[in-house]
Amino acid sequence: MDTVNKYNSKFIRQLVKENAVHRDIYVDPTIFQLEIEKIFSQAWIYIGHESQIPETGCYVRSRIADREIILVRDTEEKVRVLLNKCPHRGSSICRSRTGQVKMFRCPYHNWSFRPNGTLLNIPHLEGYGPKFDMENSAYAMTSIPRVESYRGFVFASLAADGPDLVDYLGPMTLPLDNITDRSPSGLLKLVKGTFRQSYRGNWKFHMENANDLVHPVRVHESAIDAARLVSGSSQISDQDPAPVQMMKSNGIPFSRWDDVGVHGFPQGHCYMGSFYTEGTISSSREDPVFRTYKDLLVNRLGHERTEEVLSMERYNNLIYPNLSINASFQQIRVIRPVTVDRTIVESGCFELIGAPKEMLHTSIQFLSAVNSPASLISSDDLEIFDRCQAGLKVDGIDWLDLSRGMGQDILGENGEKTAKGTSELPLRTQLNSWLSYMTAEN
Repeated sequence: MDTVNKYNSKFIRQLVKENAVHRDIYVDPTIFQLEIEKIFSQAWIYIGHESQIPETGCYVRSRIADREIILVRDTEEKVRVLLNKCPHRGSSICRSRTGQVKMFRCPYHNWSFRPNGTLLNIPHLEGYGPKFDMENSAYAMTSIPRVESYRGFVFASLAADGPDLVDYLGPMTLPLDNITDRSPSGLLKLVKGTFRQSYRGNWKFHMENANDLVHPVRVHESAIDAARLVSGSSQISDQDPAPVQMMKSNGIPFSRWDDVGVHGFPQGHCYMGSFYTEGTISSSREDPVFRTYKDLLVNRLGHERTEEVLSMERYNNLIYPNLSINASFQQIRVIRPVTVDRTIVESGCFELIGAPKEMLHTSIQFLSAVNSPASLISSDDLEIFDRCQAGLKVDGIDWLDLSRGMGQDILGENGEKTAKGTSELPLRTQLNSWLSYMTAEN
């Protein structure tokens, strides 16, 4: 059977059952290429935050699907996303991850382009003949078909048609609103120094693991034990350093994980409740720094709205297919597929402009403790993803079970499903969206 016929919609549908998924979706290189074409080239993909490009010519180099792109602010203050490729001979233009330029200049034949991507100058123009038109769009850097920003979060899509960003985000505008509204000035700034980690596993492992609430007690057992050993107690105390409180929180019993709850939406988005309910990392903290911060927030939002903003306890807000937002600690993670068995995870945090500097320190502590290369939590997860990939490459077990919590979902508004925290609802939610993308006629 030839490849075109084998990987048709009928074949793809056979890989996902109501209670199980076939291992091929994690290990088959052809399926991975189809994901790039049908998911990452069609969906809205997070590109960056406007705070990264505050002035004309500021840019960030990133990726969308299998293409390298540049997020840039042009001379008219417009946010643009351009392919990082010269239209002359195809060379990549930017090598630095971030910077500020008056023009983009190709290193091959020195063609130069304005920040909006239009051709500015080429050497030895007369060599191209009298009919060469500098204004011809064919000689400009290629603009991504669709670019939209929501509360400073910039998304792009390679598809010329599709839902607008707000419709795509649906209920997941709420965590983006919440993380922004937590700022006393209403402004965020992505902190420099984003962590980049690579693991030898499929991109879906990271997204599926984020709201899998059975794994922490076992996978992070050594981190939990270390935190308890350092503090001399299994109880969470205000006297514990914030990272110790975070590690201990992963050791709650399954009955409490069930109380946390998980939620899924038809678009593939999902989230969990918060399990940081004690100590100085809880939303009910009352230390002097937080009281000062809260007063600043009240000055802008008023008492009622401030309480509403701070009381939103949601964790790992996953915007399908590859973005995770934690508003309470101003964290962001972006999952970037490279190959079927290699994935890059970029983790960072935001500064709440106008908040006490200690609030930023707490966010950086969280980033270091949970999402950095030095994190016990992160290293545990990435090791498990490596092991899963290695195991699935070997014949023997073709179907992976997804039945935990099945039949117990509660259906709410806008197609939202809610379940106990230990349910595999988030995994099924993502795989249903995966199936919808992969079988769509683009």
